[in-house]
Amino acid sequence: MQFKKLLSLTIGAVASAQNLAEVLASQNSSLSALTSLLAANPSLVLALGSASNITILAPNNEALATFLNSSTGEAAATNPGLVTALLTYHVLNGSYPASAFTNTSQFLPTLLTNTTYANVTGGQRVEARLNGSSVEILSGLLAKSIVVTADLNFTGGVLHIIDTVLTIPESDAATAAAANLPALTGALTQANLVSIVDSLHDVTIFAPSNAAFQAIGSTVGTLSTA
Repeated sequence: MQFKKLLSLTIGAVASAQNLAEVLASQNSSLSALTSLLAANPSLVLALGSASNITILAPNNEALATFLNSSTGEAAATNPGLVTALLTYHVLNGSYPASAFTNTSQFLPTLLTNTTYANVTGGQRVEARLNGSSVEILSGLLAKSIVVTADLNFTGGVLHIIDTVLTIPESDAATAAAANLPALTGALTQANLVSIVDSLHDVTIFAPSNAAFQAIGSTVGTLSTA
């Protein structure tokens, strides 16, 4: 009820937002935590209320509880900008019912275009694919979430309930570290390229494995920084 009142105060009688609120309320046992989080972000409520042709990937209560108990979740609790970025990363630009997903991966655009978190034209994307009978969503660092309840339709689009909070992509160097590539991160540091690589836009990186660097170890030792 608190979320519905907030919507009414924020955007009046916009039908799509009210219908979205009704969908969230109908799934209260699964989405009460998300509803509370949205209620604390009225600007996002306003954006969702006026949006159309969107897909919301809604983390269930268990997913948000797990996230909030993580180090990333603890950081987000004190960073409103990160919370907004995280929520917009869970909204796809386009309406994708469960029937739209196949075993061929699709890389779908999200509403996360904030350049602090999205160094790619058009904003961050998530990978979506069908694995058997389950729809999987892959986010930053190949974190996997599964759709547990699909095709909750509202006026502005469709909502799917997922079992894990999506992970916003990290910087290039942080991604290399998370991928257990210390040889690459060490090489970037030694060549003073960390900040340069992290600031690049719209790139694809072919990252040599640790074994690959080891294979040319004797040669690398004789190379100049340039």
